[in-house]
Amino acid sequence: MQHITPPTSGESVLPAVGRVTRLDRGWSTVLFEDSTVMRVRNFGVDIAVGDRVHVTADGEKIREVLLRTSALVRRASFEGALAERHVVAANIDTVFLVHAASSAPNERRLERELILAFDSGATPVIVLTKNDIADAEHIGTLVATLTQVAAGVEIHVVSGITGNNVDVLREYATDGRTIAMLGASGVGKSTLIKQISGEIKQDSGKIVLGENEISNQPVFQRAKMGLARSFQVSSIIPSFTVLENVILAIQGNLGQTFKFWKPVSKNQELINAAHGYLDQVDLKLRMSILASELSHGERRKLEISMALALEPKVFLLDEPMAGLGAAGSKVMTKQLAKLKSRAPILLIEHDMDAIFALADRISVLVYGRIIATGTVDEIRSNANVKEAYLGSEDL
Repeated sequence: MQHITPPTSGESVLPAVGRVTRLDRGWSTVLFEDSTVMRVRNFGVDIAVGDRVHVTADGEKIREVLLRTSALVRRASFEGALAERHVVAANIDTVFLVHAASSAPNERRLERELILAFDSGATPVIVLTKNDIADAEHIGTLVATLTQVAAGVEIHVVSGITGNNVDVLREYATDGRTIAMLGASGVGKSTLIKQISGEIKQDSGKIVLGENEISNQPVFQRAKMGLARSFQVSSIIPSFTVLENVILAIQGNLGQTFKFWKPVSKNQELINAAHGYLDQVDLKLRMSILASELSHGERRKLEISMALALEPKVFLLDEPMAGLGAAGSKVMTKQLAKLKSRAPILLIEHDMDAIFALADRISVLVYGRIIATGTVDEIRSNANVKEAYLGSEDL
């Protein structure tokens, strides 16, 4: 699949070609061969992660997208020729289709992944992980089944815990080649948050907030009762200013959402309240700009401010560190630590440093089941947790 965006006349570009490593609401993070990283705008350009691009000499925006050698395309619907298509990654050489060797074969999922990979122009490779917890007979049956579905496709059985056969996978990453991995998350973290917030109903048990059972309450009612969810489901309106977003959250908490369309510039009480929430996350100086102009980390802060405006009884925070990097995660951890004095926090997160810094009690999920619950020290020393998440090194 090939694609090129015509250059804009009259604009000079940086001499080096960059590679898009991240997309973020109108912005691209571009990596150059000398390890320089730039964050630039996407004005009028169709961009995907993996694209090779020219950036304008002033470092402001992407001017040109170079020819794509391959493209992973996702259809937003299945209306035949009318289906909306979205390029999620470009210039991929190999696609690892990752499945657990310890699970039953999922032929239908594999078929969909194979179609996606072959259509992209990349080479599919099936990777079966966790062979350290699957018996040989089951693995043999699984490989035989998948071989019938994916005739001619390489299959490798590996273990990230023992390192078994991992060297074979490294051979695909030589000479600057690019690998994409497709696979299910599946441990159940976000599903748990959705059950608590009311987006999906639990199969059994009940959900209690304080002394009130909320198992049958809809999402909006749970929010009114004090559940504030943030991050993976963002409530930020990009076309509103930072201040307007917080004011909208305040009005929602007061049951006045539809009054937002009336002028609020003279409502000093609302403005003062919004200033206070923004000040708590160090965003007050950015209150007049559009939310779409914020950096990724600043939008995280805005979401905290909006959650504070709801005056919640519990914060539900779904992977707040995602996409922040090491430095950004440290800043966010400090921000979240301030919330602990306001209300309890239920934190869903992969960043173990953040978890250990913030949590009083930790539960560890693996494929929808809690394998351990305890204090930070108890989780650090738990053998099952180390095997599943932390590795064997001392923490």
